[in-house]
Amino acid sequence: MHAGIMQSLGCEVDVVTRGDSFSREAQKCFSVTRFPISGNGRLFKPHRGSLKELDAFLRHNCWDIVFTHCWQAWSTNCLLDFFSRADRSEKLVLVSHGISTDSNFHPFPRNWLRRLLWMPYRVFSVPKYMRLIDRLVVLWDHFDDDRFLDHKIARSMCVPVSVIPNVARYDATSINRPCLKFTQEQLAGGFMLSVGNYSEEKNEFFVLEAYIRSRMTHVPLIFVGRQLNNYSAGLERHARQSGLNNVQFCERLSKEEIDWLYKYADLFLCGSKNECQPMVILDCFASRTVCVSRNVGCVRSFPGVVVVSNSDEMSASLRPLLFDSVKRQELADQGFDLYKKEFCFSAAHEKWGALLKQLLSQNQ
Repeated sequence: MHAGIMQSLGCEVDVVTRGDSFSREAQKCFSVTRFPISGNGRLFKPHRGSLKELDAFLRHNCWDIVFTHCWQAWSTNCLLDFFSRADRSEKLVLVSHGISTDSNFHPFPRNWLRRLLWMPYRVFSVPKYMRLIDRLVVLWDHFDDDRFLDHKIARSMCVPVSVIPNVARYDATSINRPCLKFTQEQLAGGFMLSVGNYSEEKNEFFVLEAYIRSRMTHVPLIFVGRQLNNYSAGLERHARQSGLNNVQFCERLSKEEIDWLYKYADLFLCGSKNECQPMVILDCFASRTVCVSRNVGCVRSFPGVVVVSNSDEMSASLRPLLFDSVKRQELADQGFDLYKKEFCFSAAHEKWGALLKQLLSQNQ
C-alpha cells in the first residue's frame, strides 16, 4: 500500500523485499527487487543469504528517501547497517508497526527466554538505528513499555516522530454472504463476530470463555480464521463440552465474505494479546460494528471501543450492549467518525503526502 501511495504522489519507487531467489521485475508503476535473505537480528537468528548482493544493489543505486518497514526484520536491519557505513545523503525513515522485544505474550518462563534472546537487539541495535534515522513513523500517538516502546525511546532520544495510522480494509461496495450453518432467520436476531487467526496470540479462547459466561449463548457467535488448525480444534472441543450449539468456526473465507459478516454483525469481540493497532478494529469502525476488545496496543485511546481487561469484563459487557441498540449506535457513530478522520485511504494519502513534502524540502 505504501509503495502505491508514494507512486500516486508522483514518486519513482523501488521496492526491496524477500524472495526465494534473486529477481527484479516491474509491477504496475514501481519495480520490485527480491533477495533470498533470512534472519531477524535476534540472538541465534543472524542474517543469512545474499547479503553481498544486497550491498552491491544499494551501492549502485541512490534515492532521495529510503523507507524501511518494521523493527526486527532483515529488511530494516541490513539496510540501516549499510547506510550506517556509507557516506550517503538519503533521508532514512523507519516505518514502525510496533516493536516486540519486551512483549510478554507468552507464559512464564517462555516470555523471559524470549526477552533474553532479544536483549542485545533492544540494548544495542535499537538505539543505534534511532540515532541514524531522520524520522520514525508510528501508528498512533501512544507510547508504553510494550509494542510502542520504540515511540517512547524515540521521544527520549529526540528523534522526530510522525503519526500515520493503518488503513481499514473493509469495503462495503463488495460483499458476499458466506456459507454458514445459520439460516437468515437465525441471524435476524443478531450475531457476534470474532476474526483472527486461530492462535495463542489472537487468543480466541478469551472470547469463547467470555461468551460462555455471558449467558447470551442463544445469540450466534461466528469465528473466522485463515484455516482450521490445532488451536481451533481445541476451541471446537471446548465449545462441544460446554454444550454450545450456536458457535461456528469458519476458515478460508474471501474478503467479500468477511466484509459481509462485519456489515451485519451486532458485536465484534477481540481477545488479541499482541498487537499495536488491530486491523480488525479499524474494519469495525469502517463497517459501524461495535467492538469489545481486550486492552491491547493503543485501543484504549480509541473512542467507540469497549475496552476490557479480562474475559469476565467482556462477558459482563455483552448483555447490556446486545439489548441497548441506542448505545450501540452511539459507539458505532464514534468509531465511524474516527475512521473518516484517521483510518480511511484519503486520510493516509494526505499524511504520507505531507511527510514526503517535508522530507524532500529538507533535501533542498
